[in-house]
Amino acid sequence: MSTPAPTSATRTSGLLAGVDVGGTTIAVRLADPDLVSVGRTVVGTVRGEPTRAGRQVVDAIGVACREAGVEPERVEAVGIGVPGQVDGEAGTVSMAVNLGWQQVHLAADVSAILGVPCTLDNDVRAAAEGVRAQRMLGDVRDFIYLSVGTGIAAGVVIDDVVLHGAHMFSGEVGHLIVEPGGPACACGQRGCLESIASGPAVASHLRTLVAAGASTSLPRGEPWTAAHVYAASADGDPVARAAVDRGARAMAHALHLLGVVLDIPTVAIGGGVTAAGSAFFDPLERALDAVRASSQLAAAVLPLDLVHPLPAGYEPGTWGAVLLARKGRVLTGTRDPQGKEVGTRSTTANPTD
Repeated sequence: MSTPAPTSATRTSGLLAGVDVGGTTIAVRLADPDLVSVGRTVVGTVRGEPTRAGRQVVDAIGVACREAGVEPERVEAVGIGVPGQVDGEAGTVSMAVNLGWQQVHLAADVSAILGVPCTLDNDVRAAAEGVRAQRMLGDVRDFIYLSVGTGIAAGVVIDDVVLHGAHMFSGEVGHLIVEPGGPACACGQRGCLESIASGPAVASHLRTLVAAGASTSLPRGEPWTAAHVYAASADGDPVARAAVDRGARAMAHALHLLGVVLDIPTVAIGGGVTAAGSAFFDPLERALDAVRASSQLAAAVLPLDLVHPLPAGYEPGTWGAVLLARKGRVLTGTRDPQGKEVGTRSTTANPTD
């Protein structure tokens, strides 16, 4: 997605920084308080260094500012989405398995470095709030936003409210066990959805099949990623297709479990793996059809229009984080350069890229 040049309006007003921390990359979006995008950048995530987590986020914001041609001092509030168990009230990442972070006071660390308010939430719940607030699915009040990337998680929205749960674990569907005794998961269990259907898991399964003697069209000696596997599957590579189909079956099984428990008829799917497009969605629909055919109950809880790809170009992770930043800016009573209360601004503006 191209980054628009800053306009005269954005040069004279404060900016919001929305940071989406993933297991592989950190994406940053800069926007004005009316949700006009000013810039976006992506940098690599350094895992397993919790003491530098705050500095990682601040450095990523700095890169985004340089690439957008704006001064970092223009950033007036930061919102951060982080995978795992996140306590937004305390601003703490209690446990992020894929990052190797535990008990990280991320909001306070970033705020101390930048001197601006910082608001924190689970990344997929923040993304679900963005989808909800910006009505990316239209006037839908009950839906699940499912993110499939390095990890898998969901933001559950019921009656227009994003669920968080008593222990801030709501939506951690990547750790539903869909194959008892299956592959080991980073959480310590075996057979979790994430260990079978996430991007790294699909690529790992292909490597396992090849190591066992299967032949693939993918070139040897290169690090195969999920993007390579989905592309090869779309081109007819049978081994890649086997790896993709296994992930799709696990995903369909998990959606059936969610359907039985929550009975929510709309699932929006995003995340890095879905960039494969039809190579991701077509096998999933075939797997869902197979589950629907298994029983009347399955057909009832998995309607044919269950899965909804998000609009092309929309990035829920960074936009959800931008909305977190705007929320923090309002709650702290920050004013714009003209002295106008932020709280008087519209809260229903549409995102503009």
